[in-house]
Amino acid sequence: MADFNTEIEQMQAESLKQLEKDIASKSVKPLEEDEVLKKYSEQLAELRKDPSRKSEAAELSKKAVAYANIVANAYIKQVTEEQNALEKESKEKYNKRVIEIRANTASRVAALSSKEEINVAKYEGQSALFDAKNKFLSEIYKCKSAKNQAFIDHVMFNRALRDGKTNFKENMTMSYMNYINNFKMSKFMLENGLYIAILIFFIVCAIIAPLSGNGQLFSLPNILTILEQSSTRMFYALGVAGLILIAGTDLSVCRMVALGSVTTGLILHPT
Repeated sequence: MADFNTEIEQMQAESLKQLEKDIASKSVKPLEEDEVLKKYSEQLAELRKDPSRKSEAAELSKKAVAYANIVANAYIKQVTEEQNALEKESKEKYNKRVIEIRANTASRVAALSSKEEINVAKYEGQSALFDAKNKFLSEIYKCKSAKNQAFIDHVMFNRALRDGKTNFKENMTMSYMNYINNFKMSKFMLENGLYIAILIFFIVCAIIAPLSGNGQLFSLPNILTILEQSSTRMFYALGVAGLILIAGTDLSVCRMVALGSVTTGLILHPT
């Protein structure tokens, strides 16, 4: 093990010097192609075959992950810069294409006299714009996927070095990166539009109430009154939420409440 540590330290020192040159020339290799990490992986596989050398494997795993983080950060930065440049180039091409399509459509429409032909020209122009936008969005998605994949590969490689063990910070960062790179405003508004509307309405009421002389919305008595008035509905909502979570059947809260009220009335007043 001592011989291996000496050998790997020498390899790592040389690799880090080469990494500085690769960063300058923008030719950093992915983790899978790094010779030092291949050596680490081979040694870890040998150590893990012997249960008595578990502590040695854990110590070597920490060193391997620390080195992998240095290489991966350089690679992720390189990929991010490359993809950002491609995104910028795609955006410029798209803007030029839009201007070109609109100019062509305008010139075609100006040269036509028939209403039917004008409508056809406008329709073809809209179709061309739609196709150009789809192509642009596809290119942007590929760039974001490439950036996201670089980080995912880093996390997966670290997990392999730790023998499948996860890391809370890495998991949270990966979730954040997934969300950012796959974010779509249309999807976000579709899923959260109602909550945003309620929040805006609540903020507007909180501002307007004191200005109109109707008191403070955030006063303790008012908050307690709101909770008291909505307490019964909260129980109904929690019951339905429980049913939905366990993939059960919603038996309609309103009808069940009405049935319960009538049944209770008949029991208390049988005559």
